[in-house]
Amino acid sequence: SEAQARHIKFHLAVPRDDPFVITVDSRRMQRVLINLVHNALKYSPPHGVVTLSIQAGPIDGSECADQAFEHSPPTAYISIEDEGPGIEPDDLPPHMGQ
Repeated sequence: SEAQARHIKFHLAVPRDDPFVITVDSRRMQRVLINLVHNALKYSPPHGVVTLSIQAGPIDGSECADQAFEHSPPTAYISIEDEGPGIEPDDLPPHMGQ
């Protein structure tokens, strides 16, 4: 209802041609996603867009390539993006503020 009142649109980006299954504690994952989406709504401007995406990749975070899966177990990457102001670089951990 908050998203509708502020005319914020949701975009869901999931792979359709290469489906995969992830095993998680559904209650905990639901709580994490609710918190992330709520935070994205809180900081998004009216008429903004919130995008939730999921993709599979190797556990080391390298490029998603078929041969990469042979050497490391796959991982699901879930991200939520919004059009809010973001985090000040000084407030980020040193390796992320660059």
